[in-house]
Amino acid sequence: MTESYNLPLVGGARALTTSAMMPATDAHMRQPAESDPRLHQLLPKTTDVEPPYTVAGLHADSASLAERYEEHPAGRGRTVTALYTPDGTCAYQKRSLACRITYFDDDHPYSDDIDGYHDQKLNEASVDSDRAAYTDWIDSTYTRDEVNGLTRTVFSSRKPILIAQTSGQRNATRPVLVTAIVVQSTSWGVIEIGTHQWPDPDPGVARESVITLAGTLTHRADRLPRPTPDSQWPLFYGHDLSQAELATAMQTSIAELTDEPSELKNEPGAVLATLLDRFQAEYDVAPREARKILTVLDQRGDINDSSAGLIKLT
Repeated sequence: MTESYNLPLVGGARALTTSAMMPATDAHMRQPAESDPRLHQLLPKTTDVEPPYTVAGLHADSASLAERYEEHPAGRGRTVTALYTPDGTCAYQKRSLACRITYFDDDHPYSDDIDGYHDQKLNEASVDSDRAAYTDWIDSTYTRDEVNGLTRTVFSSRKPILIAQTSGQRNATRPVLVTAIVVQSTSWGVIEIGTHQWPDPDPGVARESVITLAGTLTHRADRLPRPTPDSQWPLFYGHDLSQAELATAMQTSIAELTDEPSELKNEPGAVLATLLDRFQAEYDVAPREARKILTVLDQRGDINDSSAGLIKLT
């Protein structure tokens, strides 16, 4: 990832940037299971998206709450997010697309008030029919409808780029940034889809692309049983080994590196940087995933890392 930027989604206080995402490929995506779908399986595959995009990054988190619910503990809801770019990297590009799906457990404060959460998302973006009156420099659209008996809001804007930051923007006669976002309620949560496009796109094309994709995901959510979150996602998918097998392999790697001499240590142990590099080379596991495996081992009491980056087996 060469630079960090906000994803084209409703952000609020917890705006998600590309630097927080795990690099990904199509191998991390899965077709929904008809009888017991996982939440991340509802995310679009590259074959669902037009024009062509490639999966660039993945993220999973607890669902954020409105201020009035801050006293409730996290973990009663989950979000999964995927970023798509033309070349499959998280670098700033002329177009990008993101999808975030939020799921609420039955005891989540918003589980009986999905439209309330829907409206919270719009408030975070300061977008509604009364607030969409921009200056003459900015074109905007706003619609609110019902799809399958549930609320769908679509808004878009076309803003001039006043300070060109890339050669593409500098070379355009009148560069603009087009943003189009859909917020779609489901019976168990909310689907969000957004796109950023520049320097001179047709705003109608961006808006139509997110509406079309929202239709695909709404149909998928309506057809399949209620999904369930997967605590391992977005980690460990696309690998031949399971999380437990990778944890065992990590222990072996730590043992092999413990007595290996290094200028970075003055006692037995595996140097963290060396361990991550070796594990990635041998098992094609990204550093972010490898750190998650170390967290699993630490929670099980199999390792300790109290020596400032020196990992030891217990």
